[in-house]
Amino acid sequence: MPNDSGLKVDPFALILAVLLYAEHLIFGANSRDLALTFAVVQLLLFAVLALMGRIAQAPPKSVAILFAVVLAIGLFSILPLGPPLAHPFWTYVPGAPASISLDPVNTRVELIKLLGLGAVFLIGAGLGSNRESSERLALYLALGGVLYCGWAFIASVLSPTTIFGVPRPYGVGRLSGSFLSPNSAGTLFASLTAVSLMILLRPVMRPRKSGERTRLDEWVALWPYGLLLLLALPCLLLSTSRGGLLSLVAAALFGLAYLTWIKSSKQSLTAGFAAVVCLLAGVGLAVFLVSGDQTASRLGQTDPLNNDRLQLIAAYWPTFKASPWLGYGLGSFRAFNFASMTLGNSLALSHLGAAHNVYLQWLLQEGVPGALAMFACVGIVLVLTARGVARRSTQQALGAACLAVAVVFAVHGMVDFAFEEPSLAAFFSAILGLGYGIAERPAAGRSRR
Repeated sequence: MPNDSGLKVDPFALILAVLLYAEHLIFGANSRDLALTFAVVQLLLFAVLALMGRIAQAPPKSVAILFAVVLAIGLFSILPLGPPLAHPFWTYVPGAPASISLDPVNTRVELIKLLGLGAVFLIGAGLGSNRESSERLALYLALGGVLYCGWAFIASVLSPTTIFGVPRPYGVGRLSGSFLSPNSAGTLFASLTAVSLMILLRPVMRPRKSGERTRLDEWVALWPYGLLLLLALPCLLLSTSRGGLLSLVAAALFGLAYLTWIKSSKQSLTAGFAAVVCLLAGVGLAVFLVSGDQTASRLGQTDPLNNDRLQLIAAYWPTFKASPWLGYGLGSFRAFNFASMTLGNSLALSHLGAAHNVYLQWLLQEGVPGALAMFACVGIVLVLTARGVARRSTQQALGAACLAVAVVFAVHGMVDFAFEEPSLAAFFSAILGLGYGIAERPAAGRSRR
């Protein structure tokens, strides 16, 4: 980050950062009451910012329409439709208002949570649309990450078997901060590491005159991100999250490829080649994460997607094929998880709270139409962000950091359930919005690319 001592404190950026880390600290807000409470707070914060004119960066119509489709499908799934649209399971509950969703109450909760996440995205985009506010938010998130990682490390050393004095139900001995799952903590630590890595490349990305070199004060000004890297990476390693570590490597390679491409010109074949190599290596790691069984066994290594994950996919796939278009309703995991149990997989499925694959879980919840609408909604934002950041002459490293976080969540989401943690979903939405706001900021500060 450049020397920003002249930047004023942004109270709303600070409130958002504090809100996100407060969610992380309260077990990821992973309960219905906490998730609803934070969703309402997020909506209220959005309303205040909107009234003050701080939500200047609205998403394109295509994204708004796709998000509305996701919400509409969710609402449709809780209507008392009866046969033949309602799920046949409702025939076992006489007199019940039969619906597509197997858990209408949880579907309503998930819809409110989705509205809260949409509000967080718009808040992030609004802050990203102003250069000073975007720098403030990035700094507050980094400083919050320093405090969180420092606390998580110390707490793990002092009491590795408890969380706030309560015995951990699982993951004992693995650093998991305030999350019940060390893998969820791994997603956060990987994201924070990716952010620090990308922003530490800012002095290299700054346009320079011929013969001008990087100055030491440019690196010194980035001390919060350097400190974050020194804390977040060890925490990730101590979480022993294989998916988190591989997703970080994939994100770092993608970020390097992206920044190299931005820095290159048509005459720079070396830079272009380096970008392609980094991108291909990142894609290769993502593929290895989900299909490395034979390769890993041949090399005598542990497969990132172990047999447990493969069993889960095998268990849920027939359930998906039984209702591919309508799904089973948002938040209905426990219901369709029970429906997926057999004598062979009941032991593996009995203790789960998520499908350990965000893409499969969305297919199960909203069917093909709803899942594709959500994937396209996020995908369009990411494409617009990548295109817009590449055309800027400033904050390219920060924009790349936002894209790298998206890669961490996208890759790790293939084998774990970080998106099901309300605090991590909100963190992702804020970063997604921040990147989009930076990319779509009005033309001032753009380069010719």
